Amino acid sequence: MGSIIKNYRLGQFLRQPQETIDEYTYLLRHLKSVDTVTPLMQLPLIEVDNIKTNLEADLLKIVATVQGTTEKQVLKMKILDFFGIVNSIRNQIETIIRAEQKLQSQYPDPKWEMVGGSEKMARFGIYNTTIALAEQFNTTPQEIEQWQYGHVFTILLHNVTRHDLQYQMSKIKTLK
Repeated sequence: MGSIIKNYRLGQFLRQPQETIDEYTYLLRHLKSVDTVTPLMQLPLIEVDNIKTNLEADLLKIVATVQGTTEKQVLKMKILDFFGIVNSIRNQIETIIRAEQKLQSQYPDPKWEMVGGSEKMARFGIYNTTIALAEQFNTTPQEIEQWQYGHVFTILLHNVTRHDLQYQMSKIKTLK
């Protein structure tokens, strides 16, 4: 491949020889991120969970979702735009995953870990969140799935922080 990248439309790019696609893809993964029309934090919880799970498998659908367009329109995008958006989505997912991990490890419960709570509950995935919040807000898990991811994350952070403060206060009371 030469030193110049031809800025194909995505549909046209996908019809190129596999060698060209592989070379371009390697280079385009390092392209500067392009802001998405809709940040992932503003998407419904269920949509963000699906993106985290299916990022590589459903790129056309995911880009269409965050750009507020159709998959057909995505195929007409220039590859520099498409890969810039994909890189932004990847960066947003990495940020979300780090925030979730930090939230989960912020206030570990030794008793919970002694009985393997995290491992046992991990198989329920998003339902751990939707069921807990549905009980808290007297609604259904399906309704919680439609709440904006950023809203859900803020509530979870609030709940964890409040729980930790209550725990710390109870320890102070027992010292007296």
